[in-house]
Amino acid sequence: MWWEPIDEESVRLQGEVRRMLEGYREHLRAAPGEVGQLAWGVGSAPAAEGGWGSPLALASYEALAITGADITIGRYGWEYFHDVAGPRNPVSRLLASWDLPPYTIIDVATRPLPSARVDPTDRIHDRASATRAATVGLPCTLRSSGEPAFITAGHLVNDIGDFVDIASTGSGSLIWVGGEVMYWADPIKAGSAGGYDYAIVRLVDAQDSIALVAHSGTQTAPRRPYQAMNVDVFGGASGWRRGIVSGALSQLGDSQRQWLSCWQFAPSFLLQDGDSGSLALGVTAPYQYRVFGHFVAGCGVPKQGFAHQYVQDLRSCLADGLESDINI
Repeated sequence: MWWEPIDEESVRLQGEVRRMLEGYREHLRAAPGEVGQLAWGVGSAPAAEGGWGSPLALASYEALAITGADITIGRYGWEYFHDVAGPRNPVSRLLASWDLPPYTIIDVATRPLPSARVDPTDRIHDRASATRAATVGLPCTLRSSGEPAFITAGHLVNDIGDFVDIASTGSGSLIWVGGEVMYWADPIKAGSAGGYDYAIVRLVDAQDSIALVAHSGTQTAPRRPYQAMNVDVFGGASGWRRGIVSGALSQLGDSQRQWLSCWQFAPSFLLQDGDSGSLALGVTAPYQYRVFGHFVAGCGVPKQGFAHQYVQDLRSCLADGLESDINI
């Protein structure tokens, strides 16, 4: 798990998730079968009886549909899923090979896709591409120079040094300003090992500024008393949204991108294309004003809003080295 255990229950859970992660990565490395990738990710989630104690696997809805399994998008107990999908189903066989405990939760989900279209009043465009866009996320400053910058989705651009155009609306009217990518990561080439998805964009003109966001640092791992994690996400396309964290995924993705350390966000159909980079901020104590991270991907029906939403954990990105580059 990307969060460290603090008691016997979470130590047990860590061992179970690590075993699942090994199986998941082996599946990614193997040649895809006739139905392609069978699972989209693994992690942990709140248990039905309370407490953050259940392993979580994201089963491919596409693979289940191709094989004729009579099961829809949703969250199921492992034993129920195994019975309904059938023990001979390729997805069932894969999950069973991971030696899942009976209290594992199976999320039947569609392929996770990065989102990339934003509202005209809050958008950031890759200058080299007229089609790629995302949402300005959490403000930050560069440690080396103190210049203003912000965190957005790495899949917006291709590399450090790329330039973007930002639709600034803080002055009351739309003004386009320039930005340069100073630090960048995109797990599009990470393979089965997974990676992070972020871009740190510096404002080119020193006269430009970014409105501050009040927060109290990054959110830590799920821990007792396991209260519901209510979260606001400030989407560029969908606007302000509120929901609940429903999982902590160690890794997820498809053959193109494998994301490490992501929060799973619910309820369904809140975020949509264009919300990549959107800030996810805690609402209620003890998570109030805590930064969970930024929205990087969703799965489901983009035009209706994504059925599942995935938020890149900022604390993990900082711990992996980004903390030496920026101040939040």
